[in-house]
Amino acid sequence: MKLLKFLRFTIVYTAHDLLPHDSYSSSDQSIFRRIYHISDKIIVHSNSNKREITYIFKVDPKKIYVIPHGSFDVFYTDKNITKDMARKKMKISDEKRVILFFGLIKRYKGLEYLVSAFQKVKEELDNVTLLIVGSIYNGDNEDFKFYSDLIDLISHDDNIICVNEYVPFEKIHSYFLASDVVVLPYIKTYTSGVLLAAYAAGRPVIVTDTGALSEVVDIGKSGFIVPPKDVNILAQTIMKTLSNPDHMEEMGNYAKHLSETLYSWKKL
Repeated sequence: MKLLKFLRFTIVYTAHDLLPHDSYSSSDQSIFRRIYHISDKIIVHSNSNKREITYIFKVDPKKIYVIPHGSFDVFYTDKNITKDMARKKMKISDEKRVILFFGLIKRYKGLEYLVSAFQKVKEELDNVTLLIVGSIYNGDNEDFKFYSDLIDLISHDDNIICVNEYVPFEKIHSYFLASDVVVLPYIKTYTSGVLLAAYAAGRPVIVTDTGALSEVVDIGKSGFIVPPKDVNILAQTIMKTLSNPDHMEEMGNYAKHLSETLYSWKKL
């Protein structure tokens, strides 16, 4: 980047994540500070990210631009695939109400809080399934063991389906289309492609109040926002969502509308 500056290039840097999610050292922070200060313009995905990068790294706010994360409609190019077809492929019955957790399993994503909340949900509601899709991140031995043990424990539950593997691009759409609601129980994040993939599929979301997530969700219109790590409120919100299928469908339609308008790549 210093060479580019010397050669008089203009550097526009997209800070998808301002810092690593799980942990970072003072040297990491120093590296990011140098990157942000040497850049001529910086793109972040939310106003909260802009405030944070300004506060932590003392970056001039005039060179920071907020451009939301774009829709993941690229997963749904085949418009002929329906919810019924996706469920049939996974042997999930039509009567089931499916909660989806999707993505690489890492500590900051808070899967254990969703699993605990689901135990409460299934005590109150019939025909509910928790669908967990994604491989476990193996860059941290302690976390890998923790989530491997968790997956082993819950895999014996008939109401939980674990697809503990990397999902190739062409199969991603099936899991979102098979779901009724997508839950992001994250402890700390900056933005999420999973949220925009859910919107593109026409699925409402339940997210935690962290990073850009709360800026993307219209409460009661495209989903709900809950506090991080609060198992009881998460369980109550999931039950409220699943217990009103008409409202759930309305929220999914509105999420799809947002995907095709506000978060469309044409708009961005």
